[in-house]
Amino acid sequence: MGGNGFANGSPPLGCSNAQCDHPGYGALDCQNEATVSGALTLTADTTIYTALGCTLDGAIGGPYQLTVTAASGCRCFVQISGASTYSGGTVLSTSNPPGVTGAGGQNFAYANGASSLGSGPVTVLPNTSGWILGGLGTVGDVTSAGAVEGGDPTGTLSVGNLSLAGGSFETQINSASDYSAVDASGAVTIVPATSLVVTLDYTPALGTSFTIIHNTSGSPVTGNFAGLPQGAVFQQGGTYLAVTYHGGTGHDIVLTTVAPPTPTPSSTPTPAATPTPTPSAPPSPSPSGSASPVIAIGPVPSATATPLTNTSTAGAQGSGGAGVWPVALVIGFVLVVVGAVLALWRDRVLGKLRAWFGRTG
Repeated sequence: MGGNGFANGSPPLGCSNAQCDHPGYGALDCQNEATVSGALTLTADTTIYTALGCTLDGAIGGPYQLTVTAASGCRCFVQISGASTYSGGTVLSTSNPPGVTGAGGQNFAYANGASSLGSGPVTVLPNTSGWILGGLGTVGDVTSAGAVEGGDPTGTLSVGNLSLAGGSFETQINSASDYSAVDASGAVTIVPATSLVVTLDYTPALGTSFTIIHNTSGSPVTGNFAGLPQGAVFQQGGTYLAVTYHGGTGHDIVLTTVAPPTPTPSSTPTPAATPTPTPSAPPSPSPSGSASPVIAIGPVPSATATPLTNTSTAGAQGSGGAGVWPVALVIGFVLVVVGAVLALWRDRVLGKLRAWFGRTG
């Protein structure tokens, strides 16, 4: 095709559809599920434009880059199966050909040959491109800010280095032995903005494991999926899956079904202890001078009489009991004197009575 990047004439050899070329696009226009079965040689950086779908069965050679793009709003596929040798790399993009506007839909690029995307690197542009890289073949180093899902739709895609720089990594799980995965022979790097998307079409038993990225490089995985650090558990439908980045021989990314996590009860704050008030001892009443009994001899002194007080500082017991002890001493002394007087009087009276009764007798 003159000027369109192919050296095989127009239309390409083996084209099964009359729409295999569109002169206005300056590229291979492979629409309506057309199949190109002949070998192609890139003579310049070249774009494949598709609507609905395109299959390239022949080998592609040349030192240039191949860009794959799709019609606006198309849910398309491009399947490349030949043993290709082109070395300029592959780009999955929504850069529309001239005269076509709008963004592409969700599209699938399947690399199903031993080297179907050549020997160069594969770049998947951000998710707005709508491309998902999958297949059962072998490709070079992959850098993706779009989506990567091994298989067609299940099975394994083999890559060199795998750099997930955003977008998503997706896996379709139909059974314990039928799911999509990627084998990486080089370093595996995951930017934490990359989402893990799991489609689970059956209910696996507890402890079932799925190796979604088999890392044979011998180097540990760098990074993790968004929100899923090492050992994280997430729910997919009614199934809980734990993710490890150290599975297999220590470098694989493995999902394992686990029991639902036990919710951690929220702690109830302990109320502050109410301090127990310490009872204070009741105050001791100060002794009062009026508390001591007073024995009156003779007339009771009037209430206005001045009480006796202790003027001695040496015997003072405090202001409340200063007059108690002198009063008690005086009373005791008076009682002793009175007792002695009465005893003397009694003896004299009794002596006189005996003398009188003696004279009369």
